[in-house]
Amino acid sequence: GEGSLRSLRGVRTEDIIFAGTERRRPLGMAEVTLVLDNEDGALALPAGPNGDTPAMPLAFAEVTVTRRGMRNTGSEYFINGLPCRLRDIQMMFLGTGVGAHSYALISQGDVEQMLDATPDERRMILEEAAGLAKYKRRRHDAERRMAAAETTLLRVTDILGELDAQASQLAVQAEAAEGYQAHTRELRTLELSLQVEEVRRGIRAQRRVRDQLEEIAVRRREIGDAVRAVIEERAALDQRAAGAGREWEQIQQDRVSLAQRRAAAEAAVELVSERLRAVDAHRERIEREVSRYRAEQDALGSERAAHGAAERDLEAWLDRARAGMEALEAQLAGIDADAVRGETELEACRAEARTLAEARARADNEMAAAEAREGEHQDRSASLDRRAAYLREQTDGGRLRQSALAKETAEGAAGLEESRGRLTRLRAELDEHRGAQAAVLADERLLEIERERLASRLSFLEEARAQYRGYEGGAREILLAWRANPAAIPGLRGAVADFLNVPRALRPALEAALGPALSALIVPAVEDARAALALLGREPRGSVMFVPVSAVATPEPPALPPAVASDPATLGRAVDRITIAGQHADAIRAILSDILIVADLDAAVRARTQGYRGRLLSLAGEMLTPEGVLIAGRPVPEGGILGRAEEMAEIPEALERVRGAIGELGRRRGALGERIREAEAAIAAAEAFQARQTEAVSECRRRLTLMDAEIERLTFEMDQLAGEQAAVHQAVASQQALRERV
Repeated sequence: GEGSLRSLRGVRTEDIIFAGTERRRPLGMAEVTLVLDNEDGALALPAGPNGDTPAMPLAFAEVTVTRRGMRNTGSEYFINGLPCRLRDIQMMFLGTGVGAHSYALISQGDVEQMLDATPDERRMILEEAAGLAKYKRRRHDAERRMAAAETTLLRVTDILGELDAQASQLAVQAEAAEGYQAHTRELRTLELSLQVEEVRRGIRAQRRVRDQLEEIAVRRREIGDAVRAVIEERAALDQRAAGAGREWEQIQQDRVSLAQRRAAAEAAVELVSERLRAVDAHRERIEREVSRYRAEQDALGSERAAHGAAERDLEAWLDRARAGMEALEAQLAGIDADAVRGETELEACRAEARTLAEARARADNEMAAAEAREGEHQDRSASLDRRAAYLREQTDGGRLRQSALAKETAEGAAGLEESRGRLTRLRAELDEHRGAQAAVLADERLLEIERERLASRLSFLEEARAQYRGYEGGAREILLAWRANPAAIPGLRGAVADFLNVPRALRPALEAALGPALSALIVPAVEDARAALALLGREPRGSVMFVPVSAVATPEPPALPPAVASDPATLGRAVDRITIAGQHADAIRAILSDILIVADLDAAVRARTQGYRGRLLSLAGEMLTPEGVLIAGRPVPEGGILGRAEEMAEIPEALERVRGAIGELGRRRGALGERIREAEAAIAAAEAFQARQTEAVSECRRRLTLMDAEIERLTFEMDQLAGEQAAVHQAVASQQALRERV
């Protein structure tokens, strides 16, 4: 257990490992084991580093401390075959007087060093002897941990200061980011509000235009009414002008006739008949004119009243003419007066004709203006028709786009919900895989610990079998010599424990009961035992028990009383519960023939009271001899001499199972890692897709809102255009009807 390689005349670990010879290959490790008697339970595992777990005594009667030096990996330390730290071994030996600097082990020059030691050095020796070293070591460890904790605390304080500075910067950045996000949201809200306000302003402007169009329509109706009144007035004036023209022509004809009559009045009376014929012809012409006027009156139903008045005037005039013609024959003297009166009337008719001509010119101008307005109305109507067609096309296209956007928004929302559900499922699956991976890692660590324990246990058992550990000292020495040179003791067959196959439940009790008998050496005769004893030499090795086969008599086992046999606590004879191998079974059975195995000490006392005269062995390792002597104490822990071979045979199988389980867990861990990576990639893709889908749905909803406003605007404009078209069509129809009437 020397810690310094220089004390072993070496520098590196390789210097103490067998380097090989010409005939033997080099070894990969060197190992030394210290076997300690721990019957009093003085050795204990150290307490936890933080004092959270107390020191735990080792529940072993024999404690082995092993150091194994590897060629490339340094040193390994074991307590009872289990891996541990060098610190654990040092803490275990503190206070026992067997430490590295204790007084129990005196090296060369230590006595002289003690004599020449200073007071401080003597104080250290006395403290070690008094058992104070472990407390000083604990104090030193506590001070060291406190210093490390103070250093860590100082470092944590520095880190907290740095983190506080970073936190203030991050708070400023977070505040700026929140401000940016708030401004961004406000900007989006303002943009949307601005767009909505623009739409509203457009709607208000359209309403104002509609009101103006209604006012224009009202004014157009008023103008149309005025135009119809002017047209009607023009028609009346035309009728009056036609009547006046006819009257003027008649007056001119009458004047000519009167002039002719006046010129010929003096010639002869026979001319009166000619004038009468002329008057008749004139009457016929006037009648034809009346017929023509009546035909025109039939064609123009609206002017019938005016024509009727003219006809009545003409008829009245004809009546007057007839009266005048009749009066002409009687009143030639009044022709001059009639001529003068006719000229006066002619002048009045001419003045009225000029007035009617001026009124007709004004009516023609107004008619031309009305026709121009009618053309404008028709152009406006065509423009409105084109605008209405364009608006219908835009509205239909907008509604199609609105339907497409609504469908796209619904599909996007459904896809978004599906993506959210899939993301939730993927996250749950990822958590499940991670939990399974953590469970697999925990199981794998447990299996690794179990594999290390089994490998260490197998190595310990192999070494114990090779070195015959657990056997009595003398028997162990003889067995080692026999293994090195079997010819030295040709009759030795082995120890009793090598031929016993004991059930696992009975091993501790039987090993505690038999004790040294398990290390008894089986030999053919007493002479072979003497030859074996000769190998011990003069050094004291302890007593050795031999079983000479030829000298051992097989005794008759004690009778088993019926009360003992029927007791449920009686488990049976030892020879019936164990299996003895080899050809020396009878000799070994002689050692066990009188042992009766019972459940506990009370059952052993009852069996003794009921008359059983052999040895009574309880499962707890308590033995009651025929003489009444009770042998009791702690049973030997499992893993002693008995069952060592069975355990060595079971451990490789257990190792294979553990290795297979570790390999299976490794494959499961790899598969889970691959699934976790796939799930993480799928979650990243789903989150990216969800972000894109959310943005797309928001964009579709924004476009859908704008499209609704646009369709509302187009619908409103179409309603206005429909009203305006109706007004224009009505005005055009009125103008056309008026023109047809004119």
